[in-house]
Amino acid sequence: MKTVVTHLSPDLDAICAVWLIKKYLKGWEDASVDCVPTGSTLNGQKVDSDDDIIHVDTGYGKFDHHDTSDYVSAARLVFDDLKKKKQISRHDLESVDRLVEIVTFSDHFQQVFFPNPDDDYYLMFASDLIHHFKSHSKTDLELFEFGNNILDATLYGIRQKIRAEVDIDEGYVFKSSYGRSIGLNCGNSQSMVLAQKRGYMLVIQKNPSRHFVKIKLHPSAKKNLKKVYGKLLKKDARAMWIYHPSGKMIINGSAHNPHVIASKLSLDSLVDIVKKV
Repeated sequence: MKTVVTHLSPDLDAICAVWLIKKYLKGWEDASVDCVPTGSTLNGQKVDSDDDIIHVDTGYGKFDHHDTSDYVSAARLVFDDLKKKKQISRHDLESVDRLVEIVTFSDHFQQVFFPNPDDDYYLMFASDLIHHFKSHSKTDLELFEFGNNILDATLYGIRQKIRAEVDIDEGYVFKSSYGRSIGLNCGNSQSMVLAQKRGYMLVIQKNPSRHFVKIKLHPSAKKNLKKVYGKLLKKDARAMWIYHPSGKMIINGSAHNPHVIASKLSLDSLVDIVKKV
């Protein structure tokens, strides 16, 4: 029976290292997980002496970084080994690399350099959530399950962000009365989010498969979308348009309400409408 060993009361780094092995190392997906006191090994055996036992973040073996002050983590050591052995698909390589960087960053407490690092917002970061969950979990295995869900969700989010970066690069950038604007022909909701984080004052998103439309202003915008909304009602009266109370968003279909009549308007037509406001 293959076993992955880490320390008791595992932190994000330890959980991620175990997660990487069970998710990507061929033949280890059903490996059991055991926890030992920090620095020790399973049954006191010599670390890395048994091919069916992998120690991570404990035991001072090849996947333990506690013998150096370098910017590295157990998760990074495991990732580098998996990459060298070509165990991670090309599709996942960049997204997993970026996830591991977040874990390493957190393990070295670099979040202390964030703006206003004592703000409550940061209490919902993965490393903090795992720490908080320890007060609720009855066993370390429950903690692993919780951490695995966080890592799976984060990996999905990073994949979506990478796709969003491509969507923005392929987007149509234009000037409007609202400021720097962009039109996106994609179904990835994170593309609009990322575009606004990058400073676009107005973003138009047309889903090419479901034909839904979303138009959104940056929260700092001084104007509203009332004129655009009026023109959309005239150009495509059959579609269901929802004008958000904030005045900064127009929605035609979404995951929250997919049973609506999608707009027939193309992205080019939508851009043209906004340009003329």
